[in-house]
Amino acid sequence: MNFRMPNSFAMSRAWLIAVLFCGLALLAALPAYTAPREYLISAAPQWVLPVTYPAQGTVPPERVGEGVLYLLSDQQVRLGPQAKSSYRHYATRAMNASGLDGVANIKIGFDPAYQTLVLHSINVIRDKQVIGKLDNATINILQRETELEYQMYDGSKTANIFLKDIRVGDIVEYAFSVNGDNPVFGGKVFGGFDLQWTAPVQRLHARLLVPSGREISLKARNTDLTPQVREIGDFREYLWDRKDVAALLVDKNAPGWFDPYPMVQWGEFKDWASVVQWALPLYRLPAQLSPALQAEVDKIAAAHPDVAGRMMAVLRFVQGEIRYLGVEVGAGSHAPSSPLQVLERRFGDCKDKTMLTIAMLDALGIKARPALVNTQARRGAALPAGSHRRGLSTMSWWRYARRMARTTGWIRPALPSTAIWLASTNPTLVWPCCWSRDRAICCPCTLAVSCRTSGRSLPCSMPRPDPISRWATPSRPRCRAAVRKSCAMNWLRRTAMNCKRTT
Repeated sequence: MNFRMPNSFAMSRAWLIAVLFCGLALLAALPAYTAPREYLISAAPQWVLPVTYPAQGTVPPERVGEGVLYLLSDQQVRLGPQAKSSYRHYATRAMNASGLDGVANIKIGFDPAYQTLVLHSINVIRDKQVIGKLDNATINILQRETELEYQMYDGSKTANIFLKDIRVGDIVEYAFSVNGDNPVFGGKVFGGFDLQWTAPVQRLHARLLVPSGREISLKARNTDLTPQVREIGDFREYLWDRKDVAALLVDKNAPGWFDPYPMVQWGEFKDWASVVQWALPLYRLPAQLSPALQAEVDKIAAAHPDVAGRMMAVLRFVQGEIRYLGVEVGAGSHAPSSPLQVLERRFGDCKDKTMLTIAMLDALGIKARPALVNTQARRGAALPAGSHRRGLSTMSWWRYARRMARTTGWIRPALPSTAIWLASTNPTLVWPCCWSRDRAICCPCTLAVSCRTSGRSLPCSMPRPDPISRWATPSRPRCRAAVRKSCAMNWLRRTAMNCKRTT
């Protein structure tokens, strides 16, 4: 049986098809939408000094690691009145098939919160001919969050550049700039140049331009190489230039603190006192606590009449109620969030928890101050300050006072690891944390500097007792101060307090 479509329905279908056809035609006529680029393309800035490199390397092929020969590493930094501009220029050669990925994939990191990425050039030199690759390169901006597994989110991004048609023997040469400063440092800048790598480099070139009226401090490490200094217009130039730099390899079993690589550090913080002056406004306590935070403080005050009990209650609250998560975007990399924000969102990183801890202690009449510590510069048997987990005497110890352990054996409660300053008139502290366990790390950390609200820095010379010793029993707690008369400082597991076993 054959069915015939009614004329009215056929006309409706024809009208619908005509409308759809017109709509598609209009869409085709509109310009295609393109997402805004997160980088710029321009020529190299005029202040940059052109640097050449040897096209033929002098390094024997057997000494080239991973098939990549580094012909040039050129770093130039200009401190301007507005922001810092960092120019980079690299040249690498693929020596064999295994080195193709190393030269054809370029990764450039930057923080879009305060930095701008500018691509200048990407060229391939093959048989003495220069082939431009910037126009047809595949450029993807990725937000990788490499520290996310440690509960740290910083918002930084990576420009992944993939080059096509790269062959063995090609030289890949590229240049870019990253402009901008983290506003958290208040206009002060600092940085450094590496002067030797784990791989041989044909030429290492580093240049720093500083306005003539701007003071900069230089510090060389593991090298006696001095810069060439000259005046160029309104700028002072510092120049380091090395050629045929051999690789420096370190035994994989060397301790973590061992760093023999030569480098030069530069910055506008002339001493630790200036660092303290910069940090003080960041840790200024609010004039008044929020009602929610004041309620928590009142609960602790009502439940614990003694000072020691209140200190431990605050610490347990910050440990148990505030989960560890660092949102370190832009200025948040160094500036702590307000105690109100930390309490409302119930998460924070180390500096956020520090701010909340000292705010609660201050409301309870217990004066606490943060301490700035270099968590990487350490040496010898002293445990590094701020290390989360350390092995000692075949045992695993959790040493981060503001974060709960998950895989270690136990936690011994301790005072906040940002340091609690005790008045010199009261050098004895009833030590409630001694009551939970009778064993603890007594070895002091390597403390770089501590700071007081007066803005002065105080380097501490710490004793070295036995690595493992018994603490005071609950019946007779006693600690002996081991720092200057002006204060007594506790760092993590009593770093500057020489606690001895009582009898």
